[in-house]
Amino acid sequence: MKLTTHARRFALSAACTFALAACGSGGGGSGDDSPKPTDNGKGNGDATGGSGGSTPGGGGTIAPGDSNTTPGDPNTTPGDPNTTPGGGTTTPGGGTTTPGGGTTTPTNTPTCEDMWATYVHNHPAGLLVASLMTSSTTGGTFDFASKTKTTETVLKSSDAAVETRTQISMIEPFPNDQPATSSTQTKDDFLKNCKPGDTTPVNGHFEIIVQRDESLTVTAGTFDTHYIKGKSTFTANGRDVVSDTEIWTLRDHSDIVGKMTSVSVDAAGAGTGTTTTTSELVQLKYP
Repeated sequence: MKLTTHARRFALSAACTFALAACGSGGGGSGDDSPKPTDNGKGNGDATGGSGGSTPGGGGTIAPGDSNTTPGDPNTTPGDPNTTPGGGTTTPGGGTTTPGGGTTTPTNTPTCEDMWATYVHNHPAGLLVASLMTSSTTGGTFDFASKTKTTETVLKSSDAAVETRTQISMIEPFPNDQPATSSTQTKDDFLKNCKPGDTTPVNGHFEIIVQRDESLTVTAGTFDTHYIKGKSTFTANGRDVVSDTEIWTLRDHSDIVGKMTSVSVDAAGAGTGTTTTTSELVQLKYP
């Protein structure tokens, strides 16, 4: 089962907002939002291995550790169906099945080269993605609310590197356009940090509770999306934060987030209130 990097990143962002509000420090700046290797999957996230395994009967033999079965006499009376298979393993197409273990390990994890190729394909030059994030903290020492628009434009895209320009505009409470910044994700750096199949969250834990496909309507339009609901725990500014997170990603293999929401509370219940954060896709322009 795959974990979406966007969900972890968004939950961490919400946790930071929560911690900043709790500490009474306002203002904002853009953190490092350089692309990280992801599996870029929009499927259901459930990898099902191939089916099939053989139960040895009396008419054939299975050499321990060997998946090759020697056919016996077709007229042989079948053996006891409760016979325990030998020590060998059967590889049924897409996965490796261990007799008696009851688990299937999918073998279709994309390689780092595959992941990079998908990333480049999903970030063509000229792609523009804009989202609006609103955040509010209530019930704590003081109430705090903010609204920020982030616009990302892919400037260059090739097999060697992808260059992106990011413009962050604070709308509330203090209107302010921050200087645009550019970042470059190179193939060498991507492959260096790539860990195929790694679902270990950064600085926390994310647990998927529900996932399904559904239609989503936001400012940018109506999209077919894959929905994930999960619970995350993160540490931000020394505080342990628990967040209920929902994320909708477009199912067109673009790896674009249509909407995310997070409701965060201090795990220690220190009376810092509840922070609600929502990010919604407001503009999507393909080259």
